[in-house]
Amino acid sequence: MREAIYPETAQCIYSLTMLLERGILFQPPLAPALWRQISMSLSATCERQLTALFGLRQPPRVLLLAGTIALLGQPLGVGQGNNPTC
Repeated sequence: MREAIYPETAQCIYSLTMLLERGILFQPPLAPALWRQISMSLSATCERQLTALFGLRQPPRVLLLAGTIALLGQPLGVGQGNNPTC
């Protein structure tokens, strides 16, 4: 939560709630993968792309982690998109 939840990334709060409710965070590969993502350094190209799309209010790594949490927490995953009410 300390790494990804900010006013600009508030949409991932719902997904984090869903991850906790469904117990997905307790699956063996998921927690280590998220820890690796938190400590990972992004390429310059990735940072430029995220900054161009979302601005400078949060670092690109925060936006990527929030997006990952948002995607994993959606009931239908990638097929749902970025709308929790679909």
